[in-house]
Amino acid sequence: MRHQVRLVVGDWERGAQGAWRFNVDKTMVRGDVELKENESFISLLGMVREKFNVDYLYGVNAHVLLTYHYPDLETEPEDYSAPPIEINEDEDVAVFMAVRVDNVWQEMYVTLGGQDVYNYRRQRNVEDGITAAEQPLPASGLVSIEGDVCDIGWTGCLQLPEAEEC
Repeated sequence: MRHQVRLVVGDWERGAQGAWRFNVDKTMVRGDVELKENESFISLLGMVREKFNVDYLYGVNAHVLLTYHYPDLETEPEDYSAPPIEINEDEDVAVFMAVRVDNVWQEMYVTLGGQDVYNYRRQRNVEDGITAAEQPLPASGLVSIEGDVCDIGWTGCLQLPEAEEC
């Protein structure tokens, strides 16, 4: 059986009181995808990349973050709320689909591009008490650090001390 899931593009923001809010990107059209109950993460990611033309607009190595969040109906919007739930593997997709059984209105939030994904990760790290680099380096390719050119060849954000060693 297939389920229609609404995809909303934007970025996450953590307020001063710890309330998480998803800022919808009004320049991107919302889209729907049809997911099977046993959909794989790779398949879902491919659908999202195709739906929003990610490879063309952001590049083939562009970061894509899939999350969902259900509001706590007993608290005020500016009060602390749990952080968004990330979808990173097949089991996460299965849990999302199980949540949708009771909450058919549940949307999936899509964050596109290295900078927005980095900003989300930085905010999550602050919430979890983890320190990170001030600025992300490009996701892949050649990086110039103080005159030296390094092939970082990894698709994540690197911290400066690691990059200086290459």
